[in-house]
Amino acid sequence: MSNKSINEILSSIEDFIARAQAQTGFAAPVGWDTRNSKDNPKKKLTKDVVKKTAPAQKMPRSPELVNDRTSFRDDNGTVYKFNKKDRVWISADKKLSLDIASGYKKLIKSKHVKIMGEEIIKEGGNVFKTEQGPMTQRIATNDVQASIDFIEKITGLTYDEEDWLGTTGKKNDPDGAFEKNSSGDLDLNTDASKISKAQLIAKLTVWLKRQGIDDTEIMNVGRKKTDGWIHDAGDQVHFRTPIAGNSKNGFVQTDFMFTDNPEFQRGAKRGGTPQYGGTDRAILLSSIARGRGLKFSPKFGLVDPNKGDEVVASNWNEIAPVLLGKGATESDTHTVETMLAFLKKDPNYEELIAPWKETMAKAGKEVPEAQVESLEDKQLARIKALTGALLNSSVMVSGAFNR
Repeated sequence: MSNKSINEILSSIEDFIARAQAQTGFAAPVGWDTRNSKDNPKKKLTKDVVKKTAPAQKMPRSPELVNDRTSFRDDNGTVYKFNKKDRVWISADKKLSLDIASGYKKLIKSKHVKIMGEEIIKEGGNVFKTEQGPMTQRIATNDVQASIDFIEKITGLTYDEEDWLGTTGKKNDPDGAFEKNSSGDLDLNTDASKISKAQLIAKLTVWLKRQGIDDTEIMNVGRKKTDGWIHDAGDQVHFRTPIAGNSKNGFVQTDFMFTDNPEFQRGAKRGGTPQYGGTDRAILLSSIARGRGLKFSPKFGLVDPNKGDEVVASNWNEIAPVLLGKGATESDTHTVETMLAFLKKDPNYEELIAPWKETMAKAGKEVPEAQVESLEDKQLARIKALTGALLNSSVMVSGAFNR
């Protein structure tokens, strides 16, 4: 059947429905919601399943020692994989390449490396370091609670689990691998209305002096001194923290993240899922916001760039419907997966997530396939909709004539 014939049928059906509506005063159904959502709660893992094991792979010491198919992600989010036969690094989309030496330099600097399929997490926070390397390390999930208890004791502050930001204390994987059961640092949601940066630094300094630390050794000073104990930077205060309160366990970097809106920051600094991390979620939030003519600020919320970045919404139950559509709530923004599931019914779905998909592709991550609907599919869907309306209108007309 030709497109012309199909269009003539659609036009005839629409004319009949219009006449039926005019006679009865009733409106025909305009559609229905086919979206099917299912809860998929994750089973919470206990500490009993977590074991401390060191990563099996190590960073190669020279370009010549790089294994085939070793990969890394650079600062722009592009993933490169090494082809040992051709001695070249090739990007995941196969559009870019690096010679063996240039790729090796980026490999060493990258914090996201895979060797023989195993992820190598090189270190935790890197604010505190010497010429020999970082002074802090990753912290096992099992040690997080004891370390935060120690922080609370010396600062007088309270950090409930909802204020452990990102992946802090949340990574539990039954396979026991250390990198899947540890965090790079401790990110703590710190309410600026309860304590100032200066007050926090003073409290930490008191404790350090009691340990015999000299005044000149306490604070980092730009690039001149990076082996101190406290680093003051922007909206954060970094502290070289003894793991579980004992220096024999090594040190982890604690990031006290100050905010005037702790509730918003809890949502802005969420961790991720095994498929998409917290950074991937933040990129998606920004992508959708741009598609709505707005910007997403991890500090202030949704802002309008056309009005000097005026704040549009800073409450997640207000942000959700603006970004995802009517009916969306705070819980729909928790992960990349929940956002995509809700957003799929939006007619501009592909355009809204296009920048995010491009970034994920550069990072070598799988992304949802585009939902392409052919002309025939659209016409068939329209015929089904009109047929349902036709039947409903026929019933209404019959009822009106039999009154």
